[in-house]
This record gives sequence, C-alpha cells and structure tokens, in this order.
Amino acid sequence: SKRSMEQLDDMNDTGPFRLMGGPDSSRSGDDADDPRVVVQRVLYKKTKRGSVARLVRERYLRSGIVSEVGQRLLELLTFDTPTQHFLLPDSEVAEYFLDLFEFGQAIGNVVWLDTVQEEVQNVASQRTWSRLRAIVNDPLRRNLVLANERFEDTYVSRNAAESISARNDRALCVAAQWVQNTLNTLWDDNVAQFAAATPTAAAVTSTDAVATANQSGKGKSRGKKKARAAAKNKNAQTTADSAATAVTTTAETTASTTTSAPKLIVVTVSDGLRAQVEALGLRVMRPEQYISEYFVGRDSQQLVELSDSLSHLYAVHLKQRNETEGTAKRRKNKVQGLDFEEYHPDDVLIAEYKSGAVLRGVMHVNVHRPNEAYLRIGEADGAAFATDILILGSERRNRAIHGDTVAVEVLPEALWEAPSDSLRQDEENPSKEATAKVNAKKMVSGKVVGIFQRNWRPYVVTLQKEDEPGQQQQQAVLCVPMDRRIPKIRIHTRQANLMYDKRLVVAVDDWDIDSFYPHGHYLQQLGEAGNLETETRALLIEHEISVLPFAERILESLPRMSAVKTWTLPPDEIARRRDIRTSHRVYSIDPKGCQDIDDALSVSFLPEGNIEVGVHIADVTYFVAHESLLDLEARSRSTTVYLADRRADMLPAVLSEQLCSLRGGVERPAMSVFWTFDSNYNITKVWYGRTVIKSVHEMYYEQAQAIMDKATPSAERTPDHDLLYKELTTLHAISNAVNSKRSGKGALVLASTETRFELNDDKSPAKLLVKKELPVHGLVAEFMILANQYVAEKIYSAFPSSALLRHHPYPRAKSFESLIRCAETKGFSIDTSSNRALAQSLDLAVVPSDPNVNILLRQLATSAMSEAVYFSTGSCGVDEFFHYGLALDKYTHFTSPIRRYADVIVHRQLLRAIEKPKGAELYNNEKISEIASHINKKHRASKFAQKESAELFQAFYFKTAQCQEEDAIVYRLRANGFLAFIPKYGVKGPVYLRDKGGTIIVPPKAFPKQIHDILYEEDKQEMTLLTDSQDKPFVLHLFDHVTVRIWVDDSNSYHPANLMFDLVRIKSTSSSSSARSAPKAARINLTAEVLRQKAEQEEEDAAMAASRKLNMEIAKRLTLQTRMDRLSVEEEKECRLYAQSEPEDSFYNALTHHAAPNYTLTPEDEAAIHQQIQQSSQQHLPQLHTKAEKEEEAASSDESSNEAKSDNTNTRKTGAGRAPSGGGQGRGGKGGARGSSGGGRGGGRGGGRGGDG
Repeated sequence: SKRSMEQLDDMNDTGPFRLMGGPDSSRSGDDADDPRVVVQRVLYKKTKRGSVARLVRERYLRSGIVSEVGQRLLELLTFDTPTQHFLLPDSEVAEYFLDLFEFGQAIGNVVWLDTVQEEVQNVASQRTWSRLRAIVNDPLRRNLVLANERFEDTYVSRNAAESISARNDRALCVAAQWVQNTLNTLWDDNVAQFAAATPTAAAVTSTDAVATANQSGKGKSRGKKKARAAAKNKNAQTTADSAATAVTTTAETTASTTTSAPKLIVVTVSDGLRAQVEALGLRVMRPEQYISEYFVGRDSQQLVELSDSLSHLYAVHLKQRNETEGTAKRRKNKVQGLDFEEYHPDDVLIAEYKSGAVLRGVMHVNVHRPNEAYLRIGEADGAAFATDILILGSERRNRAIHGDTVAVEVLPEALWEAPSDSLRQDEENPSKEATAKVNAKKMVSGKVVGIFQRNWRPYVVTLQKEDEPGQQQQQAVLCVPMDRRIPKIRIHTRQANLMYDKRLVVAVDDWDIDSFYPHGHYLQQLGEAGNLETETRALLIEHEISVLPFAERILESLPRMSAVKTWTLPPDEIARRRDIRTSHRVYSIDPKGCQDIDDALSVSFLPEGNIEVGVHIADVTYFVAHESLLDLEARSRSTTVYLADRRADMLPAVLSEQLCSLRGGVERPAMSVFWTFDSNYNITKVWYGRTVIKSVHEMYYEQAQAIMDKATPSAERTPDHDLLYKELTTLHAISNAVNSKRSGKGALVLASTETRFELNDDKSPAKLLVKKELPVHGLVAEFMILANQYVAEKIYSAFPSSALLRHHPYPRAKSFESLIRCAETKGFSIDTSSNRALAQSLDLAVVPSDPNVNILLRQLATSAMSEAVYFSTGSCGVDEFFHYGLALDKYTHFTSPIRRYADVIVHRQLLRAIEKPKGAELYNNEKISEIASHINKKHRASKFAQKESAELFQAFYFKTAQCQEEDAIVYRLRANGFLAFIPKYGVKGPVYLRDKGGTIIVPPKAFPKQIHDILYEEDKQEMTLLTDSQDKPFVLHLFDHVTVRIWVDDSNSYHPANLMFDLVRIKSTSSSSSARSAPKAARINLTAEVLRQKAEQEEEDAAMAASRKLNMEIAKRLTLQTRMDRLSVEEEKECRLYAQSEPEDSFYNALTHHAAPNYTLTPEDEAAIHQQIQQSSQQHLPQLHTKAEKEEEAASSDESSNEAKSDNTNTRKTGAGRAPSGGGQGRGGKGGARGSSGGGRGGGRGGGRGGDG
C-alpha cells in the first residue's frame, strides 16, 4: 500500500535532473545575483544511540529564471506548428495517466513542475517514477520543465497544520498562474514578430477554437485549406498532413482566435484542486475530457480508448483505496479456492535474504511448458544448490510474472517435484498440461514469498472469446498474451465487441491476492490477428523495439538525401587523415543487396616480401557527435534490428545507406587497422587511425567466392579479375593461418541455421532459402575477429578501468547434458572441461554416412552456450575478460558501427587512445557499465525478434505452399513425441505420437503394426513402441531419420501460426536393437524375403530404382560369399566362438565383421561376380554357404525346404521382417524367411528400413 504524503515529511529533498533551474545551474543575466537561502523546516530525529539530533533542511531559491523559461516557451511556440495551449498535469494524472503522455508524441507542450515530479517520486512505484523521468528528460518531446520549488516567485511555504498534499496543490496553482502570466507577456511582446514570421498564423487552427468548433461543426473545408497553407509556409509536408487531418476530424476555427495568448490547461482528477484552479480564472479539465475534446476522429480513436481505459483504472483504484483490507480479502480468497500467500514484508525479506533463508533472482518461465518456472542459480544471489530451483504451478509462483526479481524459499525435499518431459499440447490451459514423468528426476523446488522488483512491460494480447460480448458498457474481459509465459490479464473496456480477433497492447497494473489473474488496462490496437503486418508489429512491441521515424530535429543536423551525391569530405578533414584513396585497393564483401556496408578489406604486397592487410570500418563518429541528439537516439536504439522483411535502423538512412556506407566508387571517411604479415603469416606491425578510402569494388559473397574458385563467367569478369583472384586467395591463406592459431587455443566452430526469404510484391514470403556456408564467409569473419581483438587490446591499454569489451562466459555445466546424452547414443564422448576439449570432441563426432549428425551436435553445443555480454573493464577482474567461444583473452566489437552502438563507443575510445588528448577519457567506469547494460538488453531483444520474425515468415511460407513431405532427423525425444529437424529448410518442430488425452496417434502407414503403448526412457534417450506382436519391440533413437509432413497450425488465434510436423514413416533406425541383432543361423536363405522386399519397393519407387538397389544387394551377397569361401576351418571356428560370445550377433554377422573383411577380391573374383549379377538380376539373391554347409547341403535340402515354408508362414503372422546386416537399405517386407537353424529375426518391426549395410 502507498504511504501518505504526511508520512514523508522527513524524506530527503531530492528532485530530478532539471533542464533549467536548480542550485547547480550556471547563473547569468537576471540571475547573476546570489540565491537567497530559505530555511524550509527544522526536524528533530532520535538517533540509534538514543540522543536527539536537530536537522535543518535548506532550500536554495533562484531570484530569476524568466529569461530561461521565456526562451523555452518561444521555442515551443514556433516548434513544428504554432501552438495554442499548454498542459500542466498534477501528480495523480502523472501517476495514473502516464500512458497518455507515452503515446508517441501525440500530447506535447506539457509543463512538468518540480512539485509534481517530487510527489510522484515519493508516492508512486519506482517503475512509474522511471517512466516519468524518461518522458521529462526526453529532449525530443515538447516539454517545459519548471523548477518551481527553486524559484522565489513560485515557491510556496507550508503553513502550520497544513498537509503536504494541500501545500502541493497551492504550489501547483501558484506555478500555473505564473506560467499563464508569462505566456501573456511573451505573446504581447512577440505577437507582431510571430505574425510576420508566419503570415498565415491567423488562419491556423487554434486547438481551443477546435474544441468550440466541435460543438458547432462548421467550416471544415475552409479550415483544411488554411492549415495546409500554413504548413506550406513552414516547408513541412508532414505537418501539413497532420494539421489538415486535425481540421478534417475536428472543424475549423476563426482567425480571431489567435489574437489572444495561448491558454494553460491544468489537468487533474481532484475536485478540490479543480475548484482552486477555476477560482484563479484558469482552465481545468479531467484527462478524459481533454482527450475527447482535442483528439477526435479515426486517427485518435486509440488515444480515446486509452483514456477511457485509464479513467476506469483510476476509478477502481479509488474504490480499492477506500476499501478495508485483511479479513474480507482472506475470506474471499478462501471462497474462490485460491491459495496465494501474502508476500513477506520488505524488511523481513531483506533480513531473510541476508541470512540465506530466501534466494533472490529473476524468475524465468519455460516458454514450452508455462506451468514451470525456474530461478537460475547463475543469476540467484546466495544460491546453495548445484541446480536451478523449480517453481511448479501458479500457486507456488504466487502472482510473480516472468522477468520479475523474486524472493524464493526452498521447499522441504519431500515436496520437490520433477519437470514435465512432454511436448506442449494444451495451448489454452498450460497449467493443466499433462505432465508425464517417466523416470524423471526430481529437482530442488521452491515457492515465491516476495517480490524485490516488478519488471512488467506492455504486452500484446488477444481477447478471450466470449459467447455474448457486452455492448458499449464497461465490462471485465480476459486477455490471452501472445507470450505464452505471461498469465491471462483482466482489463475493463467498453469496446470489447470491437476488439475480438484483434491484437491489442495492454499494461499490467497490479495482481491482488484474491484474483486468479492480474489486472491491467488497454493501451492500443494493432490490427487483425493473423495478418502478417500485424504480427510483425506485435513482435516488435513484445521486444520493446522502436520503429518510430527519426525526429525532424535529428535529421536537421544531417545532409539531405538529395545532397548525398554531391557530398564530399572537407579538405581540412582529409588533411587530418591517412589518405589511401589511390595507394590501396579497398573492396567490400557483403550479402547480396546489402545497403549498410560498414566494413571493407585491402591487401598490399610490400617490396620486402611482407604483406599488409587492412580492415576499414565506416567512421560513424565523424557524423555522430558525442552526446548529440542523434547520439542519444542511437544509444537508445543500440542496434539495427534485421527482420525477415525489413530492418529497424539504429541510424537514419542518410547515414546507414549513404554517407557512412562504404559504397563502391565513392570517397568515405573510415577507421582503419593495418597489419604487416611476414612470409609465415606472423604479425610484425600494427597501425590504427583515421583514413580516407575509395572502394574499388562492392562485391557480394557469391561473387567473391566465384573469383576465388575461378568460376566467374567471362562476361562478368572485370579488367582486374586476375589481380582480385591473387588478392582474395592471399587473404584466404592468411585468414586460414590466423584461424588455425585460434583453433589451437580452443576456438569453437559452432553451427546455426540461417534462413532468408525472397518476397512477393506484397511482402509475403515467396521462397525460403537456407544460407550456404562458403569459404569467403570465413575469410571476412576472421579478419573482423582479428580487428576486434587488436582494438580491444589497444583501448584496454589506454583505459584499463573503463574500456568497453565483450565477455563470453563459460557455459553452465547443466546446459551440456542434452549434448552429452545425444552424442553418447552414437558412441561419441563429449569432453566439456574446456573450450579446446569441446572443440576436439566435436571434430571427432562425425558419422561419415550422415553428416547431419555432426551439424546437429554443433547446434546443440551452440544452444548450450552462455550469452556474450558487453562490460566495462573496471567492473570485474582481468580473469573475467575472456571470450570462451573465440578463445581470446580480450575481445570487443569495432567493425559494425552502422548497426551497433557498442562499436560507436569503441571507435571513440580508440580515437582517444591513439590521439591521447588532454582529458582523454570520455567515459568513466560507471557510465560504460550503464551503457553496456542497456546495450545488452537491446541486443537480446533484437536477437529474439529476428528469430521470431524468421519463424513467423516460415509459417506464412508453408501456409501457402503445397503440403510437403520431407526427410527429418530426430534430435530430441519426449514422453508424447519427439522434436525433428529438417535439413532442407533448416526448420525444427514437434512430432506428436500421443494426443492431448494420451491416445496414441501414430499413423498406420508410418508403422504397420498396431501400437498399444509407447515407453520413453530419458536416461537412455530411447522411445520403445510396443505392439501386440511377440517380436522384439521397435526402438526409436536420436538421429534416426523419419519422413514428416509439414503443415501450419493457425487454429489458435491467440498466438501466431506455427509449424507442425506429422509423422509419415520411419525411414531408418541406424542404432536400434534390431539393427544390431542379426540372424543366428548356420545357413541363410533370403530368396523369398528379397522377393517381398522387391515387390514393396516397386510399389513405392520407380522400377529402375528398385532394380538398381536389388543389383547392389546381389553384389554385396556375392562379395561376402567369395570372401567366406577363402576362410579356413580354424577361421570358421573362430567366427563361431565370436558369435557365441556376442549373443545378439550372428555367425554370419561375425563372418562379415570379424574375418571376412581381411580378404580382398581379385580381378577374377570381380568378373565372376559381375557375370552372376547378370544371371541373377531380378530373380533372387544368392544363398550364402560356409564350407561345412556346402557339404551338408545335399543331405539337408528337403529338411531346409520344409523349414523355410514353416518359417514363412510364421513371419506372415508376426509382421514385417528386416534384412540382416549387410543387406543395405532394402525395406522390410510383410513377412520374413527364416534360416534352417532358426536364427533369423524376420518378424520384428514393420515399416522400418533394412539392415545397416
């Protein structure tokens, strides 16, 4: 609950940073005299020792700030459009209606008083105070910050027995009167000059008159024309459009309305303050009244709806403030069946945290299973456990929301639970998700007992559908957030019937102990759910990424796009730089169509035999001055966000695409690093500095690779093609040498799938392309890494306590568990003790017949990595500077300043390091740490936004594409299905084997036998399919290949469409137990089996393909027979002994793998085999015989025939047979022949591929 103002009398008098006024402001002009000191209050406070201390709080007042205020008011009067009124909100409006002022820059010319800011700081939450500070201190907003508490004309002393809130109301009235008087004076003194500067000002719409004209509704078209004329006079087309729209939707005013000074409107929800303001003759309005009068029309509808929502929220707040708490709420809580607990008091939480009774950290909700949340030990202070803390269920979560900093109490071990091992299926009720936990291990579990900090943000939601929505009346509705980790949110609205199937933005206000859901309010509407543009806007808002156009005040400092072609670097600036325009051949290599080219390369062959390589980076800091408006905006954005169909630039296009971009054939300023390499590619010299370059080529990756491969078509060859080939191959050789040195230290080669899209004219995806890794990619990347490494060393040597570096920490050991288990299923051991050991393990984990295994293992290693972060070198020890993935001691980002603000900081630090002017340090440790924290947050948001954009476009692509069946690889098993990876498209998705109710849904074509149960063994990473057959059960392993059908699930309108896979067939089980087990027979007759295989192949494949596979099988059988004929009796006995020691292996399998491979075939053998292939083709496979069997063949022929008939009958009953080891990829038939000794496993698992030969 909030503290009353009367309880805050003894709080320190601290106010926000002021744009004007304050005791630290420089004084000149009418304020050159010394400020007078006013003793505001004497306080008596009891100390810890029991004595009484007398405290005197002094307030310093300035005697004159009229000139500063007048200057700012004149700026506002002439900024963008002539302004007809100013707003002065009180503290309650600033606290409860702050969203109105955050709504873009729709509401401007706001006067923010010290009184209001201090009251909000004292009574509102820290989050609200931070939001207000961001608005007040935003230089791009039309604000006037009035330090009324430090100005003698507006300062108000508190009377005896007067409450603080009453005193603040009086202070607001005095300040309002003073502002209005100042406006009147300025108007009278400058009206003639103002009218001369804007001749049509008399015809421009006055917003006061607009409010009056709304009631009369006259003169629309005439006002529209006048507004356009005024805007044309100011040469601002955007202003003309907005002014014309305002007049169209409101009505015009008369010319006489601009003859009086603009009015100040006090905005308040207090009836008492309203009466005081009206007594002064000033205008006063409620927030919703102001919005309804001054913002009318289609374009303002969202602002009106927002105002309505906030008004209801404030009414609810007033009602709750008047209600008693305690027993009534607890009784209500019990009736509703909730079990939320009261949070521990703040002072108790702090004591518990210090004593170790509770853990503190950020709560993370599992996006795949929202019923599970975790407190990550790496982020939890005071952790005493080796694993994360599981917070299972909404009751234990206790009203905490994903991202909140919480206090968690560890539960007794008897209450620990295990997380679910199933794929998510229940979208609408994640808390009721079935949690099949077969052999799952219990985790340390806990519950939330308090909140240290709420980290709420705006959430994109969709209204939960109701049968009968209300009509134009306030009603409570539930919203389902697009982020599955966020609980449903209850809001009140009058427009519910118009909001269904729309994407909305809401804010969370509170979560009462007696409520299932948090309460919030409506902010804005984005559009129809399922629309591509709407979904893209939604994901940008979800990740708090700004896509607003750059303000005109920022663009005014830059050259116009029309003047870019004629722009040149001034001669005096060229003289200060190293000019390499003609001495060095510079060229860029980027993705095709790239506009923001921020890096280029050069190579020079020196006379003494050495090689000079240069990396040249766009000199963004030449255009972006330190602490300028552009610099502050770039810092706020921090990074360029690349989505599937667009990008959100960090810098305006005139810089990112033109003046900073290192385009071919134009002169550009650059920051360069040169290395001199000797003949062994060792670095002997390094140079840093500012340069002037002129790129000779603007190449794309495929073009450069073609030159390196000598594959450039003759028509596309340039005159310097041969020289380019020499330079690129030299760069490639040097980059390989540099990479080898890093790899020797443990640099990792990880894998991730990058996709891009070719778009139709309507921006919908037309084609999905997977990036192919080329050698030239590694060439460019290696030199960028080298530049970043050397610049990091340089700036650290100059600024050891404030250099901006990049740290990649050690991965958490728990993160490698999935990688280690997956590798073990293929017989590989992954050593994660160091980056070098991990790199070597991954290099060895190769299956020659299936390269996707190594790719998937590297992807799992990538997902196990910790996140790399920026940091200040003064905030941690040298031993924490390292970069784990690149195996470097120091690393930073220098090579992409057009799209990363961190690089801009590093450029400035590098310049200071090499120029060493006085006062060289631009940033101290605290400032760098603050900037690094902000950049890390923005980079994380950018990464997730790009990922979700790619997934969104993948869904839209496959939604319009025809139903496709593709090869997929199993890379993760779950109790109710598995996750599969499709290499062709680089996409992943779930394959369900059970539905929500637990019923098995394996299609008959995928597995011909009826499955009655599925067993999942997490430790072994195996999934066993049990059938009614007596044969050995079928086992599905990691990395098995399956065929899946891709489809898009868009049935849930609450969330974007997502890719789904349906199982079509299991193609191979390379490591299943049946593949490892072969027939235990002394004689194998496979004729009938192969004929059945051939018949099944002909049903699915072309006849020629089937014949080719059959001939290959015949060749293998004859090759094996020829080798076995050469075995001696002793070797045969050795094979039989080997077979007995390996019960699951067969005698002939022993022959194949133990002895027979030692014998090579002669040319005569090969010729004989070829002849027999021609004779046996499409008939049957030759039977395999040992010497002993050949002698017994005549005597046992009748017995063998009868046995084969009997076994054929048996296998037709039990299902599909499997070809033995060595049989290639033949598909198992519906019945398998058994050998004379009864060793063949012909039944088994239908539908699977043949043996692993």
